[in-house]
Amino acid sequence: MLNRILFVCLFLALYSAGSSLSCRWMDHKFTQYSENSLDLLDTMVNNSTNSTEDAEVEDTVAFPNDLYSQASRASAEDKLGFTVQVLEEMAVLFEEDHSAASWEESTVKDFVNVETQQADGLRSCTGSHSHKKKNKKLHMYFKRLSGHVLERMDHSAASWEESTVKDFVNVETQQADGLRSCTGSHSHKKKNKKLHMYFKRLSGHILERMGHSAESWELIRKKIKTHLMRAHQLVSSLLTTN
Repeated sequence: MLNRILFVCLFLALYSAGSSLSCRWMDHKFTQYSENSLDLLDTMVNNSTNSTEDAEVEDTVAFPNDLYSQASRASAEDKLGFTVQVLEEMAVLFEEDHSAASWEESTVKDFVNVETQQADGLRSCTGSHSHKKKNKKLHMYFKRLSGHVLERMDHSAASWEESTVKDFVNVETQQADGLRSCTGSHSHKKKNKKLHMYFKRLSGHILERMGHSAESWELIRKKIKTHLMRAHQLVSSLLTTN
């Protein structure tokens, strides 16, 4: 509930301030897709109690607060680029084997699509033609999340409907597409290597080591929700301070 209130406050600020980048997509679509993605994540919640082993595995993939701090001090274009990568890394993570989870396949697809559209939309807002690398640390974080949670927990059944997972993936894909459009349709910025490596760790250290179990996916879901909140805050601060 607290996350939901924070999310609403952030976007009320974003809406009232207006976009300094004069991006219609961000003004009219980003909030809509963001709320949709959070709703989809909430429907996939697993109410099982985490074990000591779960906590130990989660600790191996610490949230990359330092990467977000660096992004908050970056240029407007780099802030959007970082947010785009976060959305894209999340979409890729949800393409992992979730057959043991009771999710609705359509929900997962919808989530990924929304995130992709958001990324495309943000890219169009910067009108950039630069070639920026991905954040490698962020990418490895997500790889660890996958390997340490899903694989280690054996991809066991989770309380997620397959259609819900598909919807979530579709939403994330659409978000990524939307954000990407904010940086320019011809933008080819390199990803942040640290960010990329972070997501690789999510996959390798959580999903793979925990066997893609229900518990591993619940850990992933919680981390992804935190990423969405931080990414939304990053974009909001950009629009309200420029």
